[in-house]
Amino acid sequence: MISVLVSFLLPALAAAAAAPQPAPADSLLTRFRAQLSQELERAPQYSCLATIDRSIRQSAKNKPLAHDRMRVRMAFLAAGEAYAWPDSPKFERGTLALLTRGDAGSSSGLSGWGRIAAALPDSSFREAGECALNGRRGTGYDVHVPWAGSAYSATLGTRQLVLPYSARFCVDPATSELIRLDVHVEQVKAPLAAISETIVYARTRIGASEWLAPQSRELSILDEAGNLQTARTSLSDCQPYADATPAESAAAAVHAAARSLPAKLTLDMKLETPISFERSSVGDPVAARLQHPIRAAGIIVPKGTLLNGRIGRLEEQFTPERHYVVGLEFNTTAVDGAEFRFHARLTGPAVSYDRRPDAMLRQDPLMAPVWDARGLDIDSTDPTSRLGVFRVRSAKLDISPGLHMIWETLPLD
Repeated sequence: MISVLVSFLLPALAAAAAAPQPAPADSLLTRFRAQLSQELERAPQYSCLATIDRSIRQSAKNKPLAHDRMRVRMAFLAAGEAYAWPDSPKFERGTLALLTRGDAGSSSGLSGWGRIAAALPDSSFREAGECALNGRRGTGYDVHVPWAGSAYSATLGTRQLVLPYSARFCVDPATSELIRLDVHVEQVKAPLAAISETIVYARTRIGASEWLAPQSRELSILDEAGNLQTARTSLSDCQPYADATPAESAAAAVHAAARSLPAKLTLDMKLETPISFERSSVGDPVAARLQHPIRAAGIIVPKGTLLNGRIGRLEEQFTPERHYVVGLEFNTTAVDGAEFRFHARLTGPAVSYDRRPDAMLRQDPLMAPVWDARGLDIDSTDPTSRLGVFRVRSAKLDISPGLHMIWETLPLD
């Protein structure tokens, strides 16, 4: 599976293919760009809850290969985007890959297009007739940006590719506001075959005011093998941006270093949080309850203590047959009001199979025996992963509280 990260950099004014030729002062294009510049100057820094549905399928046969969903808080800042888990106050600046690996596509870069549109001269825009979104009619403007002036980059493995693109801005004539943007990347490099995306805009209440902001995005990436990756992002619950201060971050780091569980402890636990593919997402918090007390290095963690973590991977796969891949991470617990941090790897119980007694089933002697699976089908192919990954081979993922897991603590970095 190809993992591609698409990002947007602030363009240089040299992106223009020709010398500026001012549009008439009362034209829709002039009003649109003037209003867009005002919005950019006054817009607050804010964050929204982003729900990202990602899938990959064989486009020729329309055969699904994998599907997952994740939730993060996405911050829109003057310097670009930052990300945090929904229950975390600390944002990581840069790309979504700082939080999680994209196992079924990828998502990044919603904030840069307003600045791109404002930086390009009027001469870069060509009126392209009528456009529409959900019954709302607009006027389209096409832009072509060659390689020399492009700010569109795709990271493929260790390579960062800057690519030319064409874009269509759909503008509402009544309000002069951007309502939709369609982008098609040109001269795509192997092993990719095509990259395109659509971003929908609308006025959004952030704090006490309303601002023009992205509402949703659909990114599509087609490779030469015919695999189509799609990432659909929807934004909700937008709020003024608030991040942990440097002092708070430094204090938290000292606090975490002072209180940590030692390595090589066995954590025998049972899951407290139900997990299903329909209701759960990557990024959701999970908890488990310790089944046996721990006594080590002067630390006593009683039986019944809650261990806290989150879902790091939750993927539906369809080859070789339909199954689910679940990745969990547990990293904190509290004892007598003090927080202890830890890293751990999933070690058991390993999957085993017990043959059901034929007498219980009244089984036809010509039928194959029936086996009961017990334990976890653990995937340990990536020893560097912080996730405990296991497969669930069923037509539906519905993990009830009480799932038995055994973890072993690792040294903290």
